[in-house]
Amino acid sequence: MQVLAGRGLVAVAVAPRSAPFPELKSDWPVLHNPAYRDRAVPLIYKQFPYAFANAVEDAEARNLY
Repeated sequence: MQVLAGRGLVAVAVAPRSAPFPELKSDWPVLHNPAYRDRAVPLIYKQFPYAFANAVEDAEARNLY
């Protein structure tokens, strides 16, 4: 849609909010179970570096976790 609008091929464009795959992957622990709505859901360590500590070394991610 952005490409078509950028090329002037459409008069009006409305973009739905779509979540990129990485966002869905990090939110999956909460999204997969409707019972988790309005609750805090802890991440296991394997999920934590992907969602929050992906820019640091593993040792630092373990300290943050």
